Amino acid sequence: MTLPADIPADFVPPRVRPADRLGFTLFVAALLHLALILGVSFSFAKPEEIRRSMDITLAMFKSEVKPHKADFLAQENQQGSGTLDKAAVPKTTEVAPFQDSKVNKVTPPR
Repeated sequence: MTLPADIPADFVPPRVRPADRLGFTLFVAALLHLALILGVSFSFAKPEEIRRSMDITLAMFKSEVKPHKADFLAQENQQGSGTLDKAAVPKTTEVAPFQDSKVNKVTPPR
């Protein structure tokens, strides 16, 4: 479509140059990146509280009957005995036979 030559310059539609398109595109891209950077935030999920230790009792014998209410965790079911009214943490009066902090490799006898 051609325009007549006698139209005043005020009524002529402005021409969009490629440099104008590039500038506008870069401006919009910068605004989108800025909105994305400022709008998105990251937070670390707080881990649930972890128990520090778990006491396991070593059962020397296996019982076929499962106790109704176990006082301690063990690898086998065992009905304990004792004279205390309340459950007490098992302890020993024996001292460990070694005092070394390093572990030596040994080969078991066959």
